[in-house]
Amino acid sequence: RASTMSAFGVAASLIRRAASVVASTRRRRIRSRRVHHESGRSAHGAPPTRTWPTMRRSPLGWCVRAGASSYEPPPGGALDTHPLMSITTGGRFTVRDLDLVVDEVDIGGACGTIKLVRPKSEDDVLDMYVEIGREDADPYWAALWPSSVALARGVAGVVVDAGKGDAMDDAMDGEGSTRMAGLSVCDLGSGLGLAGLAAAKRGAKSVAFYDREPLALQCCLLSAEANGLTVAVEPVGEG
Repeated sequence: RASTMSAFGVAASLIRRAASVVASTRRRRIRSRRVHHESGRSAHGAPPTRTWPTMRRSPLGWCVRAGASSYEPPPGGALDTHPLMSITTGGRFTVRDLDLVVDEVDIGGACGTIKLVRPKSEDDVLDMYVEIGREDADPYWAALWPSSVALARGVAGVVVDAGKGDAMDDAMDGEGSTRMAGLSVCDLGSGLGLAGLAAAKRGAKSVAFYDREPLALQCCLLSAEANGLTVAVEPVGEG
């Protein structure tokens, strides 16, 4: 028991240190962005004209980069017709104000590849938050996390051979291809919505995405459209 408690203590210490490093990095980036925006103000104190950074930082080591390519939503698609797309962040910005890219994420098995639309850079999202005074907001919903890929594979009933890195349908319960069929799925705190998209591709009757950030939900709808899924308007209070 003592050794078990010691292991938990070490794990808790490592988690606290990692959280401290992430918080410290985020504070430095916010201070840097605040200085950038303040230096752009005119002599009369007017906010600077919006210009997105042209130089990106090196990718963070704990995020997945899947060889993203530029993404342009199709005319007349979800971006133009869905009412969610008119909801703004900070009363000013929608996903139209961000450069978008699409990743092709290999989930494996019968689920195959999922197209995931997201902002090109988390720094762009952080710039947006600083500009509207939401310095406590978290821009990292815009990152493609390894944990989200793992969750999507679990939802899709896919396991990965740790030795070979090969993905296959989960044959443990014999239901890998049918476990989502006919279900109504809620992706709560969806972020970019990879798990919900995996459920939809494996036969879910419907998938509802919930997140506090409208930009994230807008990306979810664009991703659903990019994967050939039907994007529906469901009135509030009905499901």
